[in-house]
Amino acid sequence: MAYAFQNTLKHSVEVTNEWVNELDDELGWEDKNQSFRLLRSTLHELRDILPIDEAAQLSAQMPLFIRGIFFEEWDPSKAELKPHDKNSFVDRVLAGIANEKIGKPERAISGVFKLLTAKVSAGELKDVRGNLKSDLQSMWSDDL
Repeated sequence: MAYAFQNTLKHSVEVTNEWVNELDDELGWEDKNQSFRLLRSTLHELRDILPIDEAAQLSAQMPLFIRGIFFEEWDPSKAELKPHDKNSFVDRVLAGIANEKIGKPERAISGVFKLLTAKVSAGELKDVRGNLKSDLQSMWSDDL
């Protein structure tokens, strides 16, 4: 049993590193810590504007550690309605990474959305996008 547990953890770390590395490459960055913080903040903001059932369905397609990041510090009973428009979303993502200078924040967030497009089923992404306002949807590639 311990062997299976260790393999599960090892695999999850490897897949999490793959996600972060792919995002870092997509953005042309050389800072995996920054890419991780961007991924985390973007996922948190996405989670916070999705209906609870949709957030759960999206998370089911994430690897173990990414799913943990997605739900980190979340208490749906204390969730407050947040504006869903693009500018508010971008501002909250930036606040979540302590306003690090990331050059083109909309491009960076679109990189996270592109990563999700590559990793999550098209049907689930269609459902997620259907819950977003059109200006925020516009940051997501139409390659679904």
